[in-house]
Amino acid sequence: WERRYQLLTPERTGSNIRYYNDDDVRRLLNAVVLLEHGTKISKISKLNEDEVSKTVIEIFNDSKIIAAVFEATIGSLIKAGLAYDEPQFDRVIESSFRKIGIQDTFIKIIYPFLKRVGLLWGVNQMCVGQEHFLSNIIMKKLFSAIDALRVRPKGPDRYLLFLHDEEDHEIGLLFAHYLARVAGKKGIYLGAHVPFNDVKQVIADFAPTHLFTLFITTRPHSFFQKYLKQLTSVASQCSILISGNSSLIKNVKLPTNIKWLNSIEEFNELLSNKKNNLVK
Repeated sequence: WERRYQLLTPERTGSNIRYYNDDDVRRLLNAVVLLEHGTKISKISKLNEDEVSKTVIEIFNDSKIIAAVFEATIGSLIKAGLAYDEPQFDRVIESSFRKIGIQDTFIKIIYPFLKRVGLLWGVNQMCVGQEHFLSNIIMKKLFSAIDALRVRPKGPDRYLLFLHDEEDHEIGLLFAHYLARVAGKKGIYLGAHVPFNDVKQVIADFAPTHLFTLFITTRPHSFFQKYLKQLTSVASQCSILISGNSSLIKNVKLPTNIKWLNSIEEFNELLSNKKNNLVK
C-alpha cells in the first residue's frame, strides 16, 4: 500500500525504522472500513482526508449497517441473560451507553431486546426467573442514570408517573421518568402496583399538571374505559398521557384531557413541546 498507492507516508527514526503517527493510524483504520464495504484501494488512495471521513460517516449512517450492529448487541445481551452472566450483560450495556448514549441505548437496543425476551418466554426458551433477572439489571441501570443527573427542574410542569395496581412492567415507566428528568421536569415517581385511592391522594397533594402511565397487560375494553373514567374524575385539570398495548384503545373513546402515545419517542417529543397541555 505504501509504495504502490502511497496511502501512508510513515516517518522514520534516526535508525531508519518506520513509525506511524495518530493521523496515519486513523487513515489506515478508515481505509480498512472502506475496503470492507467495497471501495477499491486504488480509489481510496485518491481521496483526501475530508473525502475519506465523509465516506466513512455515510457508511456508518447506513440503516442496514446500524441495524446489524444493534442486532449483534441484542444477541450478546440475550446470550448473557440466558447464562445469568451479569458481568457480561453489564459490559455490553455500558459499552452501548458510551457509544450511543443512554437514551438511544434504551430506544434502539433495550426495547427491542425486551420484545425478544418476551418472545423467548412465549416459546419456553426463557423462564420467568431469567426475565426477572434481566429486568432487575436494567432497572438498576436506570436508577443509577437518574441518580447521576444534575438537571434542575424548571418550568411549571409537574409529572406524576405510576402504574395501575395490577401492572408490573415497570421499565418503560422508569425510562419515561428518566426522560422527564433529563428534560428538566419536576416529577414524582410512584412505580408499579399503585392502588387508585393512592393515586387520587397524591394528585390532591402534589397537584400535577401531567399524569403518565402504561398499560401492557391485555384487559377487557370495559375495564380500560372504566379506569380512564376514574382517572378523569380525579384529574380533570391534568393532561393524562397513556401508552403501552395499543389493542386496549380500540373502540375506546378517550376523554379530551387524555392522549394515547404510540411510542416513548412521542412522549420525549411532548416533553420538549411548550404547548403540551391538553387541558384548555
